[in-house]
Amino acid sequence: MTLSGGERIQTGTVIWAAGVKANSVSRGLGLEVNDHGRIVVDSRLQVPDHPGVFAAGDVAAVTQPPSGQQPLPMLAPVAIQTGRHAGQQVARLISGKSLTDFRHRDKGVVAVLGRGDAVTELPLIPGPPGRYQLRIGGRLAWLLWLGVHIVYLIGFRNRLQRRQP
Repeated sequence: MTLSGGERIQTGTVIWAAGVKANSVSRGLGLEVNDHGRIVVDSRLQVPDHPGVFAAGDVAAVTQPPSGQQPLPMLAPVAIQTGRHAGQQVARLISGKSLTDFRHRDKGVVAVLGRGDAVTELPLIPGPPGRYQLRIGGRLAWLLWLGVHIVYLIGFRNRLQRRQP
């Protein structure tokens, strides 16, 4: 391993770890936040005691059964799903409809370790979040990650093109 100053450390294993906190702006809003600075929300992603205010993505402490205590991880799929649901909730409020509970769909996790290398854990059958039956590593996991991102990018570009006049 080579450090930023050019010093080399001979090692067979490199372990990387980082802490995760929500954007510090959440603490300055006067809303209830958890230990990690994430805004506490109810099952509909609404901020308690603030009708019409929703939080989504990494800034929201969204819990789901069966754990009910641990917030969902700060990952892109969670952010995308909560963002979409929060937008739908606002539309429901505007149209006078009742709000609905958020239900997270756990699609698994992928971590890229470097070019051509990744690890992934996927649920084969529906179950509690974090319970993965299939684990893949190396180039195959990286190709899976690459394929998923290409599909998401193509889908995103198609949505942009359809909305332009």
